[in-house]
Amino acid sequence: MNIYQRLNKTFFNSCSIIDKSWQKIKRTIDTKLIILFLMKIISGKNNHGYTYIINEIWDDCIREKIPLPQYNPISASSMCEARIKLPDDAINTINKDIVSV
Repeated sequence: MNIYQRLNKTFFNSCSIIDKSWQKIKRTIDTKLIILFLMKIISGKNNHGYTYIINEIWDDCIREKIPLPQYNPISASSMCEARIKLPDDAINTINKDIVSV
């Protein structure tokens, strides 16, 4: 297994564990999607809104044939609510797990 595959597996495993800590039932918006969204915000050069960034994620995933939780992009308000529910230490946990690879 190459480094990319190990990092990807570690990221997915960490996100699954974090999902169990804050999701009571399986949700459309999970930890992976929220982290991807936050990374898009951080790496963006412009100050785009939630809807623009969500649409950009959907377009990128469709183009790269990456599975999405649903056909249509999620709403900005749903992402905002999910982002607030994400545990405070989620990013630190993922970072710690990835650095240990």
